Amino acid sequence: MNFIKKLEIHCFEDTGSQELLAKMVFILFLLLVVGGFLFYAPGWGFMDDLSFHRMAEDLWSGKVTLISQISGEMHGLGRFRPVMFLWIGLVYWVQYPLLIYLLVFLTGAYVLLLWGQLMNHIFFKSHSNSYVKWVFPLGFFLFPAFWNIFMYISVLEKFIFIFGTLSLYSFFKSYEKRSSKHLIIALFLAVVTLLGKETGVVFLISYAGFAFLDLVIFKRNKGLSWTILVTSIMIGSAYAVFIKSILVAYTAPYKANMTASILLGRFCSLSGAIKLILAISGASFLIFIGDTLRGRKLCDSIFVVFPLWILVYVLLLLPWGYPTYLLAPLGPFVMVCVYFLAFRIAGQQLWALRGLGIILITAIMLMPGMDIIPKISKMADKRKVLEAVKYLNQKEEGQFFYPQPYVETANNIRGFSLARVVYVDMINASLLEDGEKNYLVINDEASPVFLNGVDVSQKLYHNGTWEIWLLHKAPDVHKKFGLLLPQNILQKIKHIIMHS
Repeated sequence: MNFIKKLEIHCFEDTGSQELLAKMVFILFLLLVVGGFLFYAPGWGFMDDLSFHRMAEDLWSGKVTLISQISGEMHGLGRFRPVMFLWIGLVYWVQYPLLIYLLVFLTGAYVLLLWGQLMNHIFFKSHSNSYVKWVFPLGFFLFPAFWNIFMYISVLEKFIFIFGTLSLYSFFKSYEKRSSKHLIIALFLAVVTLLGKETGVVFLISYAGFAFLDLVIFKRNKGLSWTILVTSIMIGSAYAVFIKSILVAYTAPYKANMTASILLGRFCSLSGAIKLILAISGASFLIFIGDTLRGRKLCDSIFVVFPLWILVYVLLLLPWGYPTYLLAPLGPFVMVCVYFLAFRIAGQQLWALRGLGIILITAIMLMPGMDIIPKISKMADKRKVLEAVKYLNQKEEGQFFYPQPYVETANNIRGFSLARVVYVDMINASLLEDGEKNYLVINDEASPVFLNGVDVSQKLYHNGTWEIWLLHKAPDVHKKFGLLLPQNILQKIKHIIMHS
């Protein structure tokens, strides 16, 4: 009896009770997260929500057209994202951000089920396994950056997760069913993905890489692989030439950093987290190829797309950098590779696989309370501090100082509250206006601000992650002032409960 068959029968046998438990884990997870959204009711974020909101208002009021917005961004910022503008026009007219959060999360839940179907086909083609279909996709949330797809309405990486998954599922079906129709759908959705976010081109490159390996090693469908290889290269190359030709202003640094010396230097100085991701990708790829060449088939050959995808995505970001939200789409691909390595390393030790399964379910069920819901609470804190700024400004107009390093936060507070918000790294006595109130607005993400001849006198507002202080002149004061929050997990939980 081969390894996979033994694994299916003895470790992942799908009884009725196991199927019910797997579905209950998925549904309970969803209910906890949806409950968190409904309880905290987060508001607009402080990244691009303000600018997107204004774009939507301009579009719906008739001040601009969709074409002019797309053209303006292309010539002004060097970006071409028509799908993004469709998203802005369709979604940002909604005045209740809570509805948008729920829409994005519930859409994501459906996409997670597609991932479950995809993983079930890859790992257990001849066997329907409820744990793989319902529980394994929830493991994506164990990848720290993944929640950013749902945490920020404006983060466009959600297009990579949603449309990219649909494309990947159709790509798999094109080989499974030898279907040209599924291939056309896969390529179309891959194009939709990159028209929402440029890094979506990763799908076309990964498809081309798999097609090449199929022609050389796997030999599943020569005709289909040649079609994919040629078509993906043609579309990807045309898109790359077009994008490179419009890189100006905002995107000009990406073009400037695409030199061998800069790329090599950045690659050598990658963070430990990125190196670990590449190690997981590289190990998965090499082990899978090695097993294939030795005739040992642990899973479907489509699996090789995942480590390829990770490598290509990391390299695409190399000239730009690795902000956390840009890493969010890596979650599903990294976790699928982790699952593969767990199966491969555990071998036929079924007790080890059962133990890993228990650990996975436990970690998944801890995620809402320990990570996701606190992050939803943090987003709700932004809504609450906006309300506080509006109240203080209406009560007695003044100016609000917000310290570095996120100018977007200051801009969003200013735009949503209509208060005078000043972005600073130092507050000198000369900045304070006589005859009116001067406030310091600070949160856990802001750097400590240097007070020079100025001091805080009264805390006027606080929640879990924000504080507003009244400022006054104090000639003898020269110090740094920052927001101190609890550091260990128990302190954080207590802090959230006390300020919710």
